[in-house]
Amino acid sequence: MNKTSHLRLSGLKLPPLAGSQEFEQLKQASAKALGLTPEQIIKISIIRKSLDARKRKGNNEGLSFVYIIDIQTSVDIAYKTHSRSVTAEPIPAPLRFKAEKGLICLKHRPVVIGAGPAGLFAALLLAQNGYCPLLIERGKQITERIADVRRFWRDGFLDPESNVQFGAGGAGTFSDGKLTSRSKDPLSAWVLNELAEAGAPADCLYLAKPHIGSDKLIEVTGNLIAKIEFLGGQVSFQSRLDDIHCENGKLCALQVGGKILQADACVLAIGHSARDTYLMLAQRGVAMAAKGFAVGLRVQHPQKMININQYGCAEHKLLGAADYALRYRHEFSGRGVYSFCMCPGGAIVNAASEAGGLVTNGISNAARDSGFANSALVVQVEPSDFGLNPLDGTKWQRSLEQAAFAAGGSTYALPAQTVQDFLAGIKSTQLPDDFAPYACGATPADLRLILPDYVTEALAGSLRFWQRQIDGFATSGVLAGVETRTSAPLRILRNELWQSISINGLYPAGEGAGYAGGIVSSAIDGLHTALSLMADKAPPAE
Repeated sequence: MNKTSHLRLSGLKLPPLAGSQEFEQLKQASAKALGLTPEQIIKISIIRKSLDARKRKGNNEGLSFVYIIDIQTSVDIAYKTHSRSVTAEPIPAPLRFKAEKGLICLKHRPVVIGAGPAGLFAALLLAQNGYCPLLIERGKQITERIADVRRFWRDGFLDPESNVQFGAGGAGTFSDGKLTSRSKDPLSAWVLNELAEAGAPADCLYLAKPHIGSDKLIEVTGNLIAKIEFLGGQVSFQSRLDDIHCENGKLCALQVGGKILQADACVLAIGHSARDTYLMLAQRGVAMAAKGFAVGLRVQHPQKMININQYGCAEHKLLGAADYALRYRHEFSGRGVYSFCMCPGGAIVNAASEAGGLVTNGISNAARDSGFANSALVVQVEPSDFGLNPLDGTKWQRSLEQAAFAAGGSTYALPAQTVQDFLAGIKSTQLPDDFAPYACGATPADLRLILPDYVTEALAGSLRFWQRQIDGFATSGVLAGVETRTSAPLRILRNELWQSISINGLYPAGEGAGYAGGIVSSAIDGLHTALSLMADKAPPAE
């Protein structure tokens, strides 16, 4: 009786194909590489799929996808191929991790502060292991939050506790929902699987640049919260952490609104915009340090222009809206400039969370079909630019956001400027009719008056440089400002046990604590924090 073989093939290349055609061609290509007939390929699973546009010739020619696939054959074969570009190897063992639990029980159920990716995944893992966590979120649950954000964009009524930054899902809910991450942590596969089970597209498990879309993120966030509750966790919205209480360097209680919660373990996943919480932590002596981040503007271009430059055609039905990732180092200052949170087929949004301040972000739905591409263009800044005190970065961010608010007419309208006017150093007097951000309008402005000269000069240099890579990048498009919430401007210091170096039982996690950026890396950090908490303490006895 013939034995079957299981192996992983890497390096297979195919042109863009749809649905069943893709799997049929993968079967043909893998059979050819292994010297088999297609009928001897029993099963194919896509592990990785990434676009290679290096040899594009225009009119859709030269584009290909590179695959890593796992296959099962009906015959026993060696790990050899008939192609120099395709390699075969054993399929790695699936990720299995067991949460180790400490010997001493917690006195109280663990509390997780913040329902962004770090907090959600920390709470999920704790719930799955019998810890019955309490997840606290200062903002509102998802449907109410959406209504508040839409009202703000329509009428300019800002709710400081329910907005693009605060509420179920965190700041990532109103974004492109990108799941890309530079992290090589094996827990990323666990995160993607949980997201797929919660309703994210199945292709997020293998695409090199997966995305969910803000419209789909709403459903995914709701399903993750429902799962936490089903497993014994409790979720409390409109509940802001106002204070922490310690005894002998150990956490003993949390003040949430007017209530005192007894707590000896708390995952602190507050997000990068909880400035009032940063201030409270500083007043309580929690060790923090200033760190670098990036500031700049957000740019919008016609999506067709980006498609032509990336694909060689204005529209590609199988590939959808094209993206880009750009980097530049300013020739005089040496500052790094890069595109950030690029949203194909999306829109620029007003992401303000404080009265009298204005900040931009990008959003795109799963279909990415708005007809416009947008991205933050940001310049790296360091504590030497804004101050070495841990809170100096938030103060500096606020000053830029208040300047943008004033430049927009103090009505939450976005100050905007054509790229050409920005480069010429003149205030725009009119914006293109098709510039329609999700905001309380937009008004022509001189964006150079909002940001420091070293930022605007670096941005101008980058625009001219990127014009060589993407035709039209510096000769068309609209800029809006300001982009300040790229990452936390400080880090809440923690030790090798993932606990605050100041307070035992306090576990800083995620982007707000300064240890991650983006949905997947924040979720991974939340998981590691929960694993460390569990390794230290067993669930409460009650």
